[in-house]
Amino acid sequence: MMSTIILLHFVIFNALISSTRTVDVKIIKSYMELKSLNYATIIGCFDKKDMLNIAKMFENVCHLQLITAESEKFELALPNRFHGGIILFVDCENIQEFLKRCGEANMYGLKHHWLIIARGKSNIMSMLKDVYNPGFYNGGEFRKKIIGKYNDKNGFQLIPIGLKYTNRRNMSEVKLRATITLPVNFSLPLSEYLVYDAQREINTFNRFHCKLIFFCQDYYNFSMENIQVTESWGYLLPNNSFDGLVGQLERNQTDISLSCLFFRSDRLEKIDFGTRTWIMKVAFIFRNPKVPASFTVFLKPLSSSIWLTTLIIFAISILLYKFINESENKIAKNGSIASWSELLLFIFGTFCQQGTTLNSNFLCGRIVILFAFVLSLLIYQFYSASIVSILLMKPPTPIKTPEDLLNSQMECRSENILYNIDYFKRAIDKISSDIFRHKLKGDEGFDYFLSPQEGLKLVSRGGYAFNVELATAYPIIDKTFQEDIICELKEVQLMRALQMFSSFQKGSSFRKSISVRLQRLAEVGILDREKKHWLPRKPVCLNKLNSSKFTVGLRDLYPAFVMLSVGLVTTYIIYLIEKGFEKYIFISSESEYPFAN
Repeated sequence: MMSTIILLHFVIFNALISSTRTVDVKIIKSYMELKSLNYATIIGCFDKKDMLNIAKMFENVCHLQLITAESEKFELALPNRFHGGIILFVDCENIQEFLKRCGEANMYGLKHHWLIIARGKSNIMSMLKDVYNPGFYNGGEFRKKIIGKYNDKNGFQLIPIGLKYTNRRNMSEVKLRATITLPVNFSLPLSEYLVYDAQREINTFNRFHCKLIFFCQDYYNFSMENIQVTESWGYLLPNNSFDGLVGQLERNQTDISLSCLFFRSDRLEKIDFGTRTWIMKVAFIFRNPKVPASFTVFLKPLSSSIWLTTLIIFAISILLYKFINESENKIAKNGSIASWSELLLFIFGTFCQQGTTLNSNFLCGRIVILFAFVLSLLIYQFYSASIVSILLMKPPTPIKTPEDLLNSQMECRSENILYNIDYFKRAIDKISSDIFRHKLKGDEGFDYFLSPQEGLKLVSRGGYAFNVELATAYPIIDKTFQEDIICELKEVQLMRALQMFSSFQKGSSFRKSISVRLQRLAEVGILDREKKHWLPRKPVCLNKLNSSKFTVGLRDLYPAFVMLSVGLVTTYIIYLIEKGFEKYIFISSESEYPFAN
């Protein structure tokens, strides 16, 4: 049996077949195999006998359900899976009304494969035609092209024609309405600004995505007229509708978005998303706070066990030399007995490489002095080298996580842009909400949301952390920050990296073609090249390559000055005490201490 067959992929039909009253199982089975379908819905004006006969004929072909075109709830019965066949017999009355209802139910998408059978027609042809309209509501023209044939013996035979979206790339008559979100004002005309490459830190990812859509426009040859500009990407309003870009897509005020959007569940109900094109990174940038030096700095070079061992050797040396000194005085009776205080100063001076005035005529006493100097030399060298290495080490980073930032004395500010404000207002995790409540929320609302230039100026001063998109911050830092400040910058990421996608009207016929082209741009490297062009590099600290350039400041040595001050104050206090009790303390003309020995 010969048949007239037409395949329409974009608009209404997948196939049109003229047949006799008897349902041709071969045609339908061949079509199901062609489309790799194992589920189908047959729609027609059937009586109970027809439905029983059809069910018997197709029981070994596919999973089948039968409904009538007059059913008011036919949408619920149509296949709602990714791929399903719809076989329609069009010899029913009011078939146009039925097809209109299918259009309202979005049943002409790519996942529904239509086979339309017109029974009882006399003009029979065997050619298959690809019939489509690239933009039915956007000035597109009806097109058809022979792509194959059908016969009972071989079934459907398609002519190799290559990729569908490559063959349908000429959309010269299609005119799309487009909208872009540009939250930062610009002075150039819009048409020039969208192809302007300078000042890439302003409206970065919006202009980047717009460039990709322009690549798709050049490939498919469609036109975009009256490009609209909004300042909002689209956030939910109290009336359950959206403002900005999402709102325009929702209300059919635009066909395509020139800005990429965050994937959010509330937006998914109103619009469709396509290919991922951008990953946005937002972080708190701040100068690494300098940790004030403490007395422990002078204890760090040596471990506790070394300090303890040194003190024990210190005490043993004093006792041993005191014993030798007294023995020497008894035997020779011409030496002076060293006092405990003199011995203490001797050992302390030895370990500080200051030498000694003590002398011993005994060999054993000289050996004690010699080995005390050797031990002090080794400890002194290790201690000095360790102090130098500490000064050369990279300063510690006390703020590594959002929790550290929350608990620090660092003041926080954030970029004044809608997605930041929306994030903190809707934050449900404790850290984000606490940072917003305690660090960002001023007495009069959003006082702590600043422009990137203002926020980064505070960062350069120190003591401030600024939450900003890194693609916006890096060029400003590179141009305005001094090199030593760049070396001190740290980042703490509060929000995870946010993926951004192309977006379209719900059920848009352009989503698949644009997404396929964007994916192709990614495969051939054009997407990566554009990212490298629009995403600025992180400012590099050059000073870290020159380890000899460092200075020691008062903050590093103030504990030593504190110790000196304590010693001077203690000396003066003891002097006053000695002066007040002079007649009790000094009992000889040589002012010799009575407790010196």
